[in-house]
Amino acid sequence: MFSNRTVTVFGAYGHTGHFVVSQLRKRGWMPILSGRDADKLNATAAEHPGSEVRVAAVDNPQSLDCAISGASAVINCAGPFLDTAVPIVEAAIRSGIHYLDVAAEQAAVLQVFERFADVARVAGVVIAPAMAFYGGLGDLMATSAMGEWAAPTKSVLPSRSTAGTDPWHSVDGPAQYRPTLYFVEQQVGAL
Repeated sequence: MFSNRTVTVFGAYGHTGHFVVSQLRKRGWMPILSGRDADKLNATAAEHPGSEVRVAAVDNPQSLDCAISGASAVINCAGPFLDTAVPIVEAAIRSGIHYLDVAAEQAAVLQVFERFADVARVAGVVIAPAMAFYGGLGDLMATSAMGEWAAPTKSVLPSRSTAGTDPWHSVDGPAQYRPTLYFVEQQVGAL
Protein backbone atom coordinates (compact mmCIF):
# COMPACT_ATOMS: atom_id res chain seq x y z
CA MET A 1 0.00 0.00 0.00
CA PHE A 2 1.16 3.53 -0.70
CA SER A 3 2.35 5.60 2.25
CA ASN A 4 1.71 8.69 0.08
CA ARG A 5 -2.02 8.67 -0.59
CA THR A 6 -2.02 11.93 -2.56
CA VAL A 7 -3.15 11.86 -6.20
CA THR A 8 -3.42 14.77 -8.61
CA VAL A 9 -6.64 14.75 -10.63
CA PHE A 10 -6.20 16.81 -13.79
CA GLY A 11 -9.60 17.98 -15.05
CA ALA A 12 -11.00 17.65 -11.53
CA TYR A 13 -13.97 19.93 -12.23
CA GLY A 14 -15.40 17.99 -15.17
CA HIS A 15 -18.09 15.31 -14.90
CA THR A 16 -15.64 12.42 -14.67
CA GLY A 17 -13.15 14.42 -12.61
CA HIS A 18 -15.84 15.14 -10.00
CA PHE A 19 -16.58 11.45 -9.72
CA VAL A 20 -12.91 10.46 -9.48
CA VAL A 21 -12.26 13.08 -6.76
CA SER A 22 -15.26 11.87 -4.75
CA GLN A 23 -14.27 8.22 -5.03
CA LEU A 24 -10.63 8.88 -4.12
CA ARG A 25 -11.72 10.76 -0.99
CA LYS A 26 -14.18 8.01 -0.11
CA ARG A 27 -11.29 5.53 -0.21
CA GLY A 28 -8.99 7.60 1.97
CA TRP A 29 -6.90 9.23 -0.77
CA MET A 30 -6.23 12.97 -0.84
CA PRO A 31 -6.80 14.42 -4.32
CA ILE A 32 -5.04 17.53 -5.54
CA LEU A 33 -7.51 19.32 -7.80
CA SER A 34 -5.89 20.45 -11.02
CA GLY A 35 -6.86 21.89 -14.38
CA ARG A 36 -6.68 25.12 -16.31
CA ASP A 37 -9.74 26.96 -14.90
CA ALA A 38 -9.11 28.39 -11.41
CA ASP A 39 -12.76 29.35 -10.85
CA LYS A 40 -14.03 25.86 -11.64
CA LEU A 41 -11.29 24.29 -9.50
CA ASN A 42 -12.21 26.51 -6.55
CA ALA A 43 -15.89 25.62 -6.95
CA THR A 44 -14.98 21.93 -6.89
CA ALA A 45 -12.75 22.50 -3.84
CA ALA A 46 -15.72 24.07 -2.03
CA GLU A 47 -17.50 20.71 -2.46
CA HIS A 48 -14.46 18.88 -1.06
CA PRO A 49 -13.14 20.83 1.95
CA GLY A 50 -9.43 20.44 2.55
CA SER A 51 -8.64 19.73 -1.10
CA GLU A 52 -5.69 21.59 -2.54
CA VAL A 53 -6.10 23.47 -5.85
CA ARG A 54 -3.27 23.73 -8.38
CA VAL A 55 -3.94 25.48 -11.66
CA ALA A 56 -2.05 23.96 -14.59
CA ALA A 57 -2.19 23.88 -18.37
CA VAL A 58 -0.93 21.26 -20.79
CA ASP A 59 0.97 23.89 -22.76
CA ASN A 60 2.96 24.88 -19.66
CA PRO A 61 5.24 22.02 -18.48
CA GLN A 62 6.32 23.93 -15.36
CA SER A 63 2.69 24.30 -14.24
CA LEU A 64 2.16 20.56 -14.75
CA ASP A 65 5.28 19.77 -12.73
CA CYS A 66 3.94 21.96 -9.90
CA ALA A 67 0.48 20.38 -10.15
CA ILE A 68 1.80 16.87 -9.58
CA SER A 69 4.59 17.72 -7.13
CA GLY A 70 4.28 15.55 -4.03
CA ALA A 71 1.66 13.21 -5.53
CA SER A 72 2.12 9.47 -5.93
CA ALA A 73 0.11 9.45 -9.18
CA VAL A 74 -1.81 11.65 -11.59
CA ILE A 75 -5.19 10.75 -13.05
CA ASN A 76 -5.97 12.65 -16.24
CA CYS A 77 -9.71 13.25 -16.65
CA ALA A 78 -9.41 16.07 -19.20
CA GLY A 79 -9.85 15.46 -22.88
CA PRO A 80 -9.35 15.56 -25.68
CA PHE A 81 -6.65 13.10 -24.72
CA LEU A 82 -4.83 13.56 -28.03
CA ASP A 83 -4.06 17.02 -26.61
CA THR A 84 -3.68 16.31 -22.89
CA ALA A 85 -2.15 12.85 -22.50
CA VAL A 86 1.38 13.41 -23.84
CA PRO A 87 2.22 16.54 -21.79
CA ILE A 88 0.84 15.02 -18.58
CA VAL A 89 2.61 11.69 -19.16
CA GLU A 90 5.85 13.60 -19.75
CA ALA A 91 5.35 15.46 -16.45
CA ALA A 92 4.61 12.20 -14.63
CA ILE A 93 7.78 10.59 -15.98
CA ARG A 94 9.85 13.67 -15.07
CA SER A 95 8.46 13.45 -11.53
CA GLY A 96 8.73 9.66 -11.26
CA ILE A 97 5.02 9.11 -10.55
CA HIS A 98 2.33 6.89 -12.05
CA TYR A 99 -0.08 8.11 -14.75
CA LEU A 100 -3.63 6.93 -15.40
CA ASP A 101 -6.31 8.40 -17.63
CA VAL A 102 -9.91 7.81 -18.59
CA ALA A 103 -9.41 8.09 -22.35
CA ALA A 104 -11.77 6.38 -24.72
CA GLU A 105 -9.81 7.72 -27.70
CA GLN A 106 -8.05 4.85 -29.41
CA ALA A 107 -5.55 7.08 -31.20
CA ALA A 108 -4.54 8.76 -27.93
CA VAL A 109 -4.12 5.44 -26.13
CA LEU A 110 -2.05 4.02 -28.97
CA GLN A 111 0.08 7.19 -29.03
CA VAL A 112 0.79 6.87 -25.30
CA PHE A 113 1.80 3.21 -25.61
CA GLU A 114 3.97 3.74 -28.66
CA ARG A 115 5.72 6.79 -27.27
CA PHE A 116 6.11 5.92 -23.59
CA ALA A 117 6.13 2.14 -23.01
CA ASP A 118 9.92 1.82 -22.91
CA VAL A 119 10.51 5.19 -21.23
CA ALA A 120 8.06 4.35 -18.43
CA ARG A 121 9.61 0.93 -17.90
CA VAL A 122 13.06 2.49 -17.51
CA ALA A 123 11.65 5.18 -15.19
CA GLY A 124 9.89 2.53 -13.08
CA VAL A 125 6.45 4.12 -13.37
CA VAL A 126 3.09 2.79 -14.51
CA ILE A 127 1.57 4.56 -17.50
CA ALA A 128 -2.00 3.27 -17.83
CA PRO A 129 -4.31 5.01 -20.30
CA ALA A 130 -7.94 4.01 -20.89
CA MET A 131 -8.62 3.07 -17.27
CA ALA A 132 -12.36 3.88 -17.21
CA PHE A 133 -15.58 3.35 -19.12
CA TYR A 134 -15.18 2.11 -22.66
CA GLY A 135 -11.51 1.54 -21.84
CA GLY A 136 -10.80 -1.95 -23.09
CA LEU A 137 -7.39 -2.07 -21.38
CA GLY A 138 -8.81 -1.14 -17.98
CA ASP A 139 -11.63 -3.66 -18.33
CA LEU A 140 -9.19 -6.38 -19.35
CA MET A 141 -6.78 -5.66 -16.49
CA ALA A 142 -9.53 -5.47 -13.87
CA THR A 143 -11.17 -8.65 -15.15
CA SER A 144 -7.81 -10.41 -15.05
CA ALA A 145 -7.12 -9.15 -11.52
CA MET A 146 -10.54 -10.42 -10.43
CA GLY A 147 -10.09 -13.89 -11.93
CA GLU A 148 -13.07 -15.40 -10.14
CA TRP A 149 -15.59 -13.22 -12.00
CA ALA A 150 -17.85 -14.79 -14.60
CA ALA A 151 -16.87 -14.67 -18.25
CA PRO A 152 -17.51 -11.39 -20.06
CA THR A 153 -20.88 -11.01 -21.75
CA LYS A 154 -19.96 -8.04 -23.98
CA SER A 155 -16.99 -7.31 -26.19
CA VAL A 156 -15.26 -4.15 -27.24
CA LEU A 157 -12.95 -4.09 -30.24
CA PRO A 158 -10.22 -1.44 -29.82
CA SER A 159 -7.87 -0.83 -32.70
CA ARG A 160 -5.47 -3.68 -31.95
CA SER A 161 -6.99 -5.89 -29.26
CA THR A 162 -10.21 -7.39 -27.93
CA ALA A 163 -11.24 -6.86 -24.33
CA GLY A 164 -14.29 -7.82 -22.32
CA THR A 165 -16.47 -6.07 -19.82
CA ASP A 166 -18.47 -7.63 -17.03
CA PRO A 167 -22.28 -7.59 -17.05
CA TRP A 168 -22.53 -5.05 -14.20
CA HIS A 169 -20.16 -2.67 -15.97
CA SER A 170 -22.85 -0.37 -17.37
CA VAL A 171 -22.34 2.94 -19.12
CA ASP A 172 -24.86 4.91 -17.10
CA GLY A 173 -23.59 5.14 -13.57
CA PRO A 174 -20.72 5.03 -11.13
CA ALA A 175 -20.43 1.25 -11.41
CA GLN A 176 -18.62 1.84 -14.68
CA TYR A 177 -15.56 3.04 -12.77
CA ARG A 178 -15.29 0.21 -10.22
CA PRO A 179 -12.68 -1.82 -12.14
CA THR A 180 -10.44 1.23 -12.44
CA LEU A 181 -10.62 2.16 -8.79
CA TYR A 182 -10.02 -1.45 -7.73
CA PHE A 183 -6.99 -1.61 -10.01
CA VAL A 184 -5.57 1.68 -8.80
CA GLU A 185 -6.01 0.79 -5.15
CA GLN A 186 -4.95 -2.87 -5.26
CA GLN A 187 -2.58 -3.28 -8.19
CA VAL A 188 -0.74 0.00 -8.65
CA GLY A 189 -0.47 0.35 -4.87
CA ALA A 190 1.51 -2.90 -4.78
CA LEU A 191 4.21 -1.49 -7.05
